[in-house]
Amino acid sequence: CRLQVGFPFLSLLVSGGHCQILLCHGVGNYTMLGGTLDDALGEAYDKAARMLGVSKGVAGGAVMEQLAKTGNPDAVPLPVPMQKRKDCDFSYAG
Repeated sequence: CRLQVGFPFLSLLVSGGHCQILLCHGVGNYTMLGGTLDDALGEAYDKAARMLGVSKGVAGGAVMEQLAKTGNPDAVPLPVPMQKRKDCDFSYAG
């Protein structure tokens, strides 16, 4: 089954580098609404794992995922960063 998506639509482009939120008007016709300002998602996981002392020389994402599966989501209250920004840029580093 081939899914047909009509224009316009929103796209979240996630890569090993940076991420972007795009408004897709047509083939080759995009408007970037926002993107990462700093670290890529993988880098943020790696840094968090190192800070917690759980990386053990491997990529932090897999370790953090395993810990999250058994963690308490209410253990640490986290702020909602960048609430007052008027754009769609975002940060994984906080």
